[in-house]
Amino acid sequence: MAECPSTPVLPDVGSALAQEPWLWIGYDGNAFEVSGITDARLGQVNLPAPLQTGRDVHAEWQWDGREVVVRNCRLGFFPVYYYATDKVFGVSPSIERLLARGAPAELDAAAMAVYLRLGWTLGEDTVFRHIRTLPPGGTVRWSGGQVRVSGGMTHPAPQRMSRDEAIATYADLLRQAVRRRASPEVPYILPLSGGRDSRSILLELMTLGCRPQVCYTNHDFPPYRTQNIEIARQLAHRFELPHESLGQPRSRLAAELAKNRLNDFGAAENVWCASLYAEIARRHPGAVVYEGSPGGTTYSQYCKPEHLRLLEQGRGAEVARDILDKWLHWQASEEALQRVLTPAAYARFNADLAVERLQRELSRHLDAPNPPVSFYFWNRGRHVSAMQPFSIARRAGVMAVTPFLDQDLLDFRLSLPPDVNVDKAFHDAAIRLGHPASGDMPYAGDTPSPPVEDNTHYRRLFLETLAYLATHGTGGLVRRGKLMQRLLAMAVSRGNLRMRMRWTAPYAAIYLTQIESLPTRHGKAH
Repeated sequence: MAECPSTPVLPDVGSALAQEPWLWIGYDGNAFEVSGITDARLGQVNLPAPLQTGRDVHAEWQWDGREVVVRNCRLGFFPVYYYATDKVFGVSPSIERLLARGAPAELDAAAMAVYLRLGWTLGEDTVFRHIRTLPPGGTVRWSGGQVRVSGGMTHPAPQRMSRDEAIATYADLLRQAVRRRASPEVPYILPLSGGRDSRSILLELMTLGCRPQVCYTNHDFPPYRTQNIEIARQLAHRFELPHESLGQPRSRLAAELAKNRLNDFGAAENVWCASLYAEIARRHPGAVVYEGSPGGTTYSQYCKPEHLRLLEQGRGAEVARDILDKWLHWQASEEALQRVLTPAAYARFNADLAVERLQRELSRHLDAPNPPVSFYFWNRGRHVSAMQPFSIARRAGVMAVTPFLDQDLLDFRLSLPPDVNVDKAFHDAAIRLGHPASGDMPYAGDTPSPPVEDNTHYRRLFLETLAYLATHGTGGLVRRGKLMQRLLAMAVSRGNLRMRMRWTAPYAAIYLTQIESLPTRHGKAH
């Protein structure tokens, strides 16, 4: 009999954000007024000592009475945000903390245009015009009203080797990455999927004699495939490891609202893990987990060969438009956005503005050995994948270890040219090379299986979203009246409701209404 996944809790986001550190400095031309924490070190520098490497993901700031200095690590994966004028400087790992202190919530039109179509922000953007994130390896200095920003991503020199040589090198570097971050003295929890990333980590840890206390696997909201839980359970059984499967909370709306805040409004994804880490923290306070972010293939699956050719020909606008269309198609459409947004908001956050901003970002990666992979790593990696371990897990009270962010492993991966495709087959070969005995275990998604659908779930989402729109927001961004009519019509209709969701773009409507509802001290939220 199949195990029935238990229903996890959602995190108390308000309490979590209230505990986030912040520093706020006012300057009147003569004296400084300081509040908050003047010295902070955040990230994996707070892991148990045996798991630290000296090159872990972190950010920090110090105020010496005359100058504040904010720094992050070379990868820039720990989210930290700042607001700077000639009179004020604020810094925090939480955007909402800065808004609460008085940072203006005016929206960045280009960043929002990108977010609504791509699902995440780019570079050092946030959707708030006056709040920025640090560049990778970045330093921000502010003193006497003057701000200086330095740093930026670095591209490794390209390597030339055969695919077999690359697979062998990758397997060795992954083993080294896990070994650097493992200790039998430190108990840990393993979120285990039926895929490759968590399996790679588990196999290496087991080789070192480091057994997890328990493995957890959760499924996503509908639609999802049961293969993920079934194969993870088989893998745990093979190693005689405790395993439990988790479901999702009943309310998708509550999960979406929590996820948006945990993502600092910079990524549309990660709703699947918001309750996972909250449940792990509830059961295992102060737990250490091993996290597969950003994954072993490092986004090769999103890269099209023709994009590289078009970038080489200087046709970046075509690449930008195709990327935006691809990601928008997953949850909505341009027509749906036009129906959801007010005419003024749709004109302000228009598609051409998104194309121009994305084209500019793509141009920063033309000197990389593999420009499309570089683009996805430094953007989707920092704004989506990084939020899983360094925002969602951390704010739940869970400390995450991330072997795939080992700098030697990443430098090698990002140095490979496009003709060495680091796809799922590449990762499979690396796992077989390091662990031949595991070669008979399948992976979730390798064989087709029907998704689990649930019209009751979608009806509840439509009705909850309708009620949320009726009681929140200002209407400055969302066409509430017409959208509420459509949601009601969808909720009482028949057929596969998921297939019709792109017509209404409910997640964009929820997000924008939440943005409208943010408390502000200076200016309007939009």
